[in-house]
Amino acid sequence: MQEKSRRVLRWLVIFFGALVLLISTLSAFAWIYKDDIISKALDILKGELTVPVSYQTVDVSIWTSFPLLSINFQQLEISDPVSKDSPLMSIEQFSLAFNWLDAWQGNYHVHQLKLKEGQINMRLDKKGGANWEIFKHDSTSKGDVSMRLEKVILKDVLWSYVDKSNDYNQVVIWSNLQLKGDFSSVESKLSLNASGVCENVTTGNREIIQNLSFDCSSDLLYQRNSEVLTIDEIEWVALDAPMKGKGWIDFKKEPCEIEVKAENVEVQQWVKNMPGWLSDALHSYEPEGNFQIQGMINGSWKSPTITASMNWREGAVKEPVSGVELEDVDFQLNYHLKNGQDLWTLEHLNATLANGQWKIKGEIRNTLSPEMDLDIEMHSGIQEMVDFLKWDSLLTANGELDMKANVSGKWNPNDSIWRWDNWKAEGNVALKASSFQWHSMPYPIQNVQALIQLHEENAILHQCMAQYQQSDIDLTGNWHKAVSWLFNTSSGIEADVVLKSKHIQGEDFIQSEGSGFGLPAFSNLKLRCEVESFSYQQFEAKKFKTHLSVQEGLIKAEGLQWELAEGKLDGELELFANEKSQKWEVDINANIENVNLPKLMTMFNDFGQSAIKSDQLKGLINAEVDLDFKLRNDLKLDRYSVNGVMVMDVRNGEIIHWSVLEDVAGYLNKNKWIAPLVDEDLLAKRLSWVKFEALRNTISVSQQVIEIPWMEIKTSALNMVFKATHTFDNEMDYLMGFHVRDLILSYRDWE
Repeated sequence: MQEKSRRVLRWLVIFFGALVLLISTLSAFAWIYKDDIISKALDILKGELTVPVSYQTVDVSIWTSFPLLSINFQQLEISDPVSKDSPLMSIEQFSLAFNWLDAWQGNYHVHQLKLKEGQINMRLDKKGGANWEIFKHDSTSKGDVSMRLEKVILKDVLWSYVDKSNDYNQVVIWSNLQLKGDFSSVESKLSLNASGVCENVTTGNREIIQNLSFDCSSDLLYQRNSEVLTIDEIEWVALDAPMKGKGWIDFKKEPCEIEVKAENVEVQQWVKNMPGWLSDALHSYEPEGNFQIQGMINGSWKSPTITASMNWREGAVKEPVSGVELEDVDFQLNYHLKNGQDLWTLEHLNATLANGQWKIKGEIRNTLSPEMDLDIEMHSGIQEMVDFLKWDSLLTANGELDMKANVSGKWNPNDSIWRWDNWKAEGNVALKASSFQWHSMPYPIQNVQALIQLHEENAILHQCMAQYQQSDIDLTGNWHKAVSWLFNTSSGIEADVVLKSKHIQGEDFIQSEGSGFGLPAFSNLKLRCEVESFSYQQFEAKKFKTHLSVQEGLIKAEGLQWELAEGKLDGELELFANEKSQKWEVDINANIENVNLPKLMTMFNDFGQSAIKSDQLKGLINAEVDLDFKLRNDLKLDRYSVNGVMVMDVRNGEIIHWSVLEDVAGYLNKNKWIAPLVDEDLLAKRLSWVKFEALRNTISVSQQVIEIPWMEIKTSALNMVFKATHTFDNEMDYLMGFHVRDLILSYRDWE
């Protein structure tokens, strides 16, 4: 046993001794022939390249590429033949490795090339000129000095490729790359093993890939004469999923054909490595599930045609704020890129949202500024859909929506807000909602039932019935740019519709303070109104009809008709929303027929005066009114702004306990100058309740003053002439006259 152990030990000593001797011999050889070896290496670089090469230091090593002998250049730079801005290659450590036996015999054939820590910048200008064409067509290297590569190694090298003629950019960091084979053969069979990160790939300012880590291996065949690289099969791991591919690239004629496929890619990993503008938008939705992908790249490798197909099943996405989840996603998407133009074809996207179903198919063109053309079938709860789509213009939306339509338009990925301007739709929508409220409305619309036909940017309301507070609404007609307004109410309504209602409660739409009308913004509205009854505070009207138009803050009511106070009104009304003064400017021209005077005064709260009340007057009024005035947002009158004229007829009038007439009797009684001829008590009684058949006059209003010109009043008590001024602050200046003969009447006549 001891003898056996001694033999093993002897052999180990001999082996290590021989190894030390070999290493010592090699080291001595490298040291002795160092200058010659370096000179030969420089001959190789100068003989093969057409551009200057610079380096900081150069040395010979037996360890860098052991068992090969290597020449190591520190901080080597190879100049760019086209641009002086940056070198073609800048490497911290550049090594050429030789076979020891060849070097011993004086033949310096480079078998291995190693680049560590640096950058390679390959550029193709707009005319197709390449900055990497730096090798001499006829090598000037001597026969004992040549490139006979069998191995190329890259470690931590950034490779940048820019093609200005096709606006294509690519950056790859090779953590480790090894190419093995006979590079000098006419047909070089090579093996590839590599790992790294594809930092980005862009074409036409379109980012296609970002920060994609990979590991790959493949067998390659390079045919030197034809410059064709054939990829028998390449296997790699990217997006944490195994992938396979095969194909070929013709570097001389520049076509290529590469096929790739992956069976089980995690959606989250795929989204993470999508271009930033798209990844950021999708990543927050927490996509789940796996998908299969296969694709083909062919045509010019500078500007290839790319086709790909992706299948995603049993997937899910979640809206980040509301937590509403789109489940059971069944998704098939095809991609096609040619001549810088790309097309996404959505074969189908079927998904479940709460208890609803979505079915979408169509096309998306141009990834940078997507143009969408989608067919959508949807049965969904409105609130879930609002939450998932971030429909911010809606405050509440409880109900169900059925939709079958084609929707087309553009989306700006750089805009955080989804804008629906210039979107078009063709199809039908059925809506049934218990509650529906936009942010611009103070109260929700309830019990909504609507049938809507979508046409381009517009909507045709075949039926839209709803309850708004105490008011019922029935709308039909055309609603222009409806899609845009639904998602952005500040854009304003453009519509030509008919409004019918059994009752409109004015307080539902007129707020006591704030912005005034509680309706969504109007920009261009034509509305034919037919309302059975309308009320606002004490005001009541029936059978209200008008053709209403709203445009740029101007509201016009033409053909205005309504029944009020047992009579009728017809005319025209204009209201202008003055943004500077924050007031409504009103101009009204109207005819009033057979209106009950006390009821009219009650409706308008005695017109804000207290000199004579509604319970002190009786009669029927006919009038022609031409007034303009201003209203505050709460529809309170700006008294200083009232101007106008009213031509008025009053029939079958009565004046009861009017202080002005009662003061006449008091004045006569006080002065006693006709007391012997007049029964003052009887006169006072008759003036406390005066009746007259007809009264006509033209009354003007200006600067808060009502001017009543001279008029003759024939009453049951006496005949008189009368004029007056009456301010809105109830300051009165009345002047009246009467004939003494009308006062000097016998008691019998008065009886």
